[in-house]
Amino acid sequence: MPIRAHLIAGFLGAGKTTTLLHLLRELKGRGERCAVLVNEFGALGIDGTVLAGSSALTVKEIPDGCICCTLAGRLVEALAEIAAKVRPERLFVEPTGLARPEEIRRIFALEDMANLYALGPVLTVVDPLTFLKLQGRPMPFYAGQIAEADVIVTNKLDRTAPADLARFRAALAKANPRARVLETSYWKIPADVLEALGTPNQGAAGAASTGKHGGHEPREHARGESLSFSRPAATRFALARLRAFFAELDAGNFGVRPWRAKGIFHAEGGHVLFNLSGSGVDEQAGVKNLGESRCDIVAEKLPADARRRIEEAFSACAVPECTGQKTGSA
Repeated sequence: MPIRAHLIAGFLGAGKTTTLLHLLRELKGRGERCAVLVNEFGALGIDGTVLAGSSALTVKEIPDGCICCTLAGRLVEALAEIAAKVRPERLFVEPTGLARPEEIRRIFALEDMANLYALGPVLTVVDPLTFLKLQGRPMPFYAGQIAEADVIVTNKLDRTAPADLARFRAALAKANPRARVLETSYWKIPADVLEALGTPNQGAAGAASTGKHGGHEPREHARGESLSFSRPAATRFALARLRAFFAELDAGNFGVRPWRAKGIFHAEGGHVLFNLSGSGVDEQAGVKNLGESRCDIVAEKLPADARRRIEEAFSACAVPECTGQKTGSA
């Protein structure tokens, strides 16, 4: 019997990983064996680190690119490996926020993959503030994430003013009038998300062309650029400096406004997770200690001067007596 598969799409910072963590906890309570394949545009795999402490049986990472285009071959290899070696009851695929769901549908529709997996409805997580900010901008991949969705989880409604929320709901209904929309505030994921994902539905929004080799040309893809840092586990960061660093990033004070920035850091009192998205900066304490501190930043463009300024400001967040050498940069 094919393995049930679910695609969790959405723009950078919309809340895909948080939604996925909720689903994994729910399925663990039901006794289901789940695996996760997570793809990140940056080089260091922050989401994979977070998910590694979840209820998933196996978490496999494909970092440093996008599985719907440049890393499509690695996606096929990873799917085959999970089916052969892990054999979960259910697989979740969380692609980068720059992915195009229709291209991933095509991969699942390949003859070899269709024999292994039954792809369910595509779930797209949407942040209303980011949605409104990006309206009118030439970002077809983002429009595609919404148009391809069978189920839409609208996240962070608590951060959206009533007038903006009304505009968002009207625009979302116009962008995809057929999707089932589930709303959430304060990260309380609706209980019926799993029910909405229940029916395998490979051909739903944009029927993927089938065939052994999948003869199709990928559509225009968001280019984007990333910058990644890591520090040894012994390096400790000052929490106040990290807060200031992410606030400066959010304000565009280094010469660029990132689409997304996130990191896990060894700070006083334990490890802390920082997330920057279109709706601001989130901070989460008590993150499981999984080794080195790491940070990924993604933007439309990252000129050399902006990269230098960001790296200098990031390095200054480390406590002087605990600093270590940088172990990774992209």
